[in-house]
Amino acid sequence: MTRRILIIALALPLAVLAGCSQKWLAEAIVTVPNTNRTGGPPADNAGSMLSRGDIDAAFRVQGASPDVSLSVWIVDPPGHLDHAVHTPRGTILVTHGLRGNKRHMLRLGHFLARRGYRAVLVDLRGHGASSGRWGTFGVMEARDLSRVIDRLESDGLLAGHVGAIGHSWGGVAALQLAAGDPRVRAVVAVAAFSSMRNIVPPYVKRNAPFADLITDAQIAGAIERAGRIAGFDPDDADSLVAAQTTEARILFVHGEKDGLVPADHSRAMHERAGATAGLLIVDNANHRMVMSGARGREVARAAVDWFDNWLPTTAAQDLNEACRSVFNSSTMRRAASPRWDNAFFFSGGSSALVHPSSGSSNSGS
Repeated sequence: MTRRILIIALALPLAVLAGCSQKWLAEAIVTVPNTNRTGGPPADNAGSMLSRGDIDAAFRVQGASPDVSLSVWIVDPPGHLDHAVHTPRGTILVTHGLRGNKRHMLRLGHFLARRGYRAVLVDLRGHGASSGRWGTFGVMEARDLSRVIDRLESDGLLAGHVGAIGHSWGGVAALQLAAGDPRVRAVVAVAAFSSMRNIVPPYVKRNAPFADLITDAQIAGAIERAGRIAGFDPDDADSLVAAQTTEARILFVHGEKDGLVPADHSRAMHERAGATAGLLIVDNANHRMVMSGARGREVARAAVDWFDNWLPTTAAQDLNEACRSVFNSSTMRRAASPRWDNAFFFSGGSSALVHPSSGSSNSGS
């Protein structure tokens, strides 16, 4: 009897400790930058951005959850106020990675605008100036983005066809958006992960305190609990299914040396998406480098080519594009604008690009 009591006495604290650690781990899995923020939505410095000409519009959109308010910026093609000549050729949603915000994507937004697109930069739920307590690995983020498209449509700001480009967490949100919203015709997913269940276990093993003591079963249980905490089904956080079911044309982009989200995630999604998808593996690029410097310019160029190909324009938009080219070469261009000073410029690269329908690999240039 004494031995049995001793076993129970030892087992109970361990069970309590295990339960507490799983709760902590579950919350950590869905924690985002604004998780512990109290009060209203975070402040946005849109006023100063508008006054400097860095952005053309700013507004908020109610997300798919009552506690989520999204901060949105628009960057339009230069000269967009002259609508007869400068109607955007399409609308591109631009989404950032985990613990990032839309400011990190502003240069890409400027580049897309310079190429004729209306760039719509969104702080995803719980990030930047958007409220929201938990992240959901693309599930609710995609529904939030559909609300953004609804708002653009109701305000007459949805120009041409819709595309989306996102990095990492934002790339997953873009894929989930395309799977659930047929208005999205083309996606560029950069360094995206294939599913919540595939990315969380190695991430926990690599980053959690005392990771060697955490079992696979505990991680699996924490994933289920994380879903309950944040109000979503972890099975829905599956980019492989999204890639297979969407009608949108997807370009998967990944750094060959990505240690956070290995390139095999994009390879698997590309295979699942079928012959209409493209795959760009960027040489000597890790998770962050793939969106910066010369490699970022390569990715930006590939993205614009993808959107140009899969977001068809009307004859009127083609005429607008010709007029825009004349405008860009004239003295009307705002040469001192930060938008132009910070714009991407193309550079050569040597990365392997698998074209849709061909399966062949060519060198980027």
